[in-house]
Amino acid sequence: MPMSSKTGEPARPADRPRHAVLVTHESCGADDTGAVRRFLADRGFTVTHHSVFPHGEIRDPDLALPDPATADLVVVFGSFAHAWERQHQDWVAAEVGWVRRAVELDIPYAGICFGGQLLASAWGGRVEPGDSYEIGMLTFPTTPDCPVPGGPWFSWHSDRVVLPPDVTVWSRSDFGPQIFTRGRAIGVQFHPEITQALVDSWIRAEEISLDKAHGSMRLREAVNAGIEASQANLGTFLDWVIESWT
Repeated sequence: MPMSSKTGEPARPADRPRHAVLVTHESCGADDTGAVRRFLADRGFTVTHHSVFPHGEIRDPDLALPDPATADLVVVFGSFAHAWERQHQDWVAAEVGWVRRAVELDIPYAGICFGGQLLASAWGGRVEPGDSYEIGMLTFPTTPDCPVPGGPWFSWHSDRVVLPPDVTVWSRSDFGPQIFTRGRAIGVQFHPEITQALVDSWIRAEEISLDKAHGSMRLREAVNAGIEASQANLGTFLDWVIESWT
């Protein structure tokens, strides 16, 4: 996997803190960046957090997203929206364009679930609805040289990315690709950022439909059992991103 520097840009001064831009979508009352903000702060990053839906509505037609050129790392998180749904294309298309610019600038990029789907679209791939949900604390098959564990990771989605042929896939389940990279950009279909508070906020937002299909209590128990290992895996994941690409 190429590990080039930002094309045509001066090197970051050694005494300037690295800057991460974190982009989230809907808020359910918990910190939507999960454990990522704390992990990055512990690793010396300053953080700018931008919410696409700060008050339940888009801030303005161009999303007012931060200039990715100011970032040493961009992380885009999940959403309750589906990237393929027609009714969301006004803002999804604008955000895909923003992700494409970050990638073209060679800014290290990590896309989580919906953020990974936006990355696939920015690369010229697509997102399509799956025929079921992939949900729970799961472990996925990985290639022998994958730098991060196959799990446990928290997953909650019903969409599948279809990737261009030059994208490296490090992990794939029967549902679809789970970890994929090209250049200095990575997408994952699961949620490495989770905290118990964050997952609980998602469950409360979807409790009625979740109970019918999967069981909210069972999901909470699985998260409680796997959260410590998952957060250790998050550290491994972020160290891979930071050490390889920034």
